[in-house]
Amino acid sequence: MVERAKHPERLPVVFSRADVRAVLAHLDGQHWLIASLLCGTGLRLMECVHLRVKDVELIYHQILVRDGKGQ
Repeated sequence: MVERAKHPERLPVVFSRADVRAVLAHLDGQHWLIASLLCGTGLRLMECVHLRVKDVELIYHQILVRDGKGQ
């Protein structure tokens, strides 16, 4: 009888709100902005790095993500 390989149980690492505030308190400028977007919007790192000014819709409170994972 062949036994199938088991998937390891991986628990996601999630910061508490206090942890996020502590990390953001040590950042400023562009680093603070990128970290805030990563935490607040769920963007992936490369999605955030590739953002342009015209990808942000201030009137509609939206961010356009181009070439995201899964298209």
